[in-house]
Amino acid sequence: MTYKEHSGTVLTVSDLTVKNLKNNVKIVDRLSLQVEKKEVVSLLGESGSGKSITSLAIMGLTHNMSVEGSIVLENKEISSFTDKSMSAIRGSRMAMIFQNPMSSLNPVKPVGKQISEVLLRHTNMSSSEAYEYTLTLLEDVKLNNPRQCYQAYAHELSGGMCQRVMIAMAIACKPALLIADEPTTALDMTVQQQIMTMLMSLSTKYGMSILFITHDLHVAQRYSHRTYIMYAGQIVEEGPTSTVFNHPAHPYTTALLSCIPDNKLSHTRFGTIAGQIPDLRELPPGCNFSPRCPIAQAKCSMHAIPLSELERGRWVRCIYPLGGQA
Repeated sequence: MTYKEHSGTVLTVSDLTVKNLKNNVKIVDRLSLQVEKKEVVSLLGESGSGKSITSLAIMGLTHNMSVEGSIVLENKEISSFTDKSMSAIRGSRMAMIFQNPMSSLNPVKPVGKQISEVLLRHTNMSSSEAYEYTLTLLEDVKLNNPRQCYQAYAHELSGGMCQRVMIAMAIACKPALLIADEPTTALDMTVQQQIMTMLMSLSTKYGMSILFITHDLHVAQRYSHRTYIMYAGQIVEEGPTSTVFNHPAHPYTTALLSCIPDNKLSHTRFGTIAGQIPDLRELPPGCNFSPRCPIAQAKCSMHAIPLSELERGRWVRCIYPLGGQA
């Protein structure tokens, strides 16, 4: 399968619905999103909102689940690809970084060899060429002494070093799309910033698009061009990141943003959101957020709420959007 350089949209997901086959519970509900070439997009929401399942569905890594809808990667519909076809593009045209690097690496194989295996699988490199290029990748992710690191095992490296190895593995074949699922959650604050800065630099160097799966508001606000807000399996707001953060339209987005501490003020209290994400087996009627929403009215519980366009590139799933009419 041959892929050509693509100059427009890298990923288009349309009406993605994911159900658990064991109990027929809908985990992701008609989700649509788009990622342009060299664009950084955040999928933001609380734990349990369906973000990681969305990323696994895009990668074709869901098990015991039914996946419906359209997933187009570089103008190719991949939602109906066989496991063999998906295996050919995973690691080559799209790759994923998981949130726990220590458990994502093979503990009985040197980390450098694991990177080389990706190159041997997806390119025509010889073993010696793959080895040399792996050393270059380890340098790209700012690991000192690449030759020594190549021979190291995961347990001999720190969490931050393991994450850098995972990033080197993910970018080995210069994929068009990199999905980063909470890539800094298990790392301390200083290392988090180093990893994020490095990812942005690599995105620019290799021309990669990045889809960040995160509940970290600071990551979304600082690094992404556009942001999708997800709640209980649905996108509830989307738009340019600066607009979403500075002028939120959905009450859930406003509630999330209220939880960001103000570093300029001392003795400030963290914001909280009353209640919790609903059980997906017993969703409330109408708007999924209505039981927790401070401005909910009777109409909010009468019927399902569609995504409505507020302005070009700006959508919200709310009857009473903040700052305007949907």
